Amino acid sequence: MDTREHILDTAQRLAQSRGFNAFSYADIAAEIGITTASLHYHFPLKADLGRALVTRYTNTFQHALAEIGREL
Repeated sequence: MDTREHILDTAQRLAQSRGFNAFSYADIAAEIGITTASLHYHFPLKADLGRALVTRYTNTFQHALAEIGREL
């Protein structure tokens, strides 16, 4: 798994379990085993990470809707 996807997977889980404002880059870095500098390389600001999560949710939802449409 590439680092960016691993970050997004971890951030998504933390956002779902704690809420977006209740976790930090340090939480993600500690869980994944990377530095916060590495996180900032992929997502300079937490807002950038949030946008990437929203895009990911949107794409997943649209894909699921398309699958439902194909099954009907």
